[in-house]
Amino acid sequence: MADTGLLISHSFDENGIVSEDIYRKLMLDKLEFNEGMLMENVVAQMLVAAGHNLYFFSSYSKDDASQNMEIDFLISKAITTSRHNVTAIEVKSGKNYTTTSLDKMGKNMGT
Repeated sequence: MADTGLLISHSFDENGIVSEDIYRKLMLDKLEFNEGMLMENVVAQMLVAAGHNLYFFSSYSKDDASQNMEIDFLISKAITTSRHNVTAIEVKSGKNYTTTSLDKMGKNMGT
């Protein structure tokens, strides 16, 4: 969704929370929700505003869970060179996070 405020309103509208309450709880860190969703949306807005096209990567293996990975954004360079033309961006929120998918992508790319 292109508007982070609208995303929050729609996400909690089904729970019957009044919009005013949503933002008050959000500002006071009293709203329990997937903060990653919000942060990914904020980063997406910033990247689009900077002129980037947004790409996403997901790989799933039902046979080998260690091969599963998801990268939030892949951004290509404006000018193509012989190396590192795509940047992987993984958005994290909160204090506890891992870089498992980025690590796997780096290993697969030989970096």
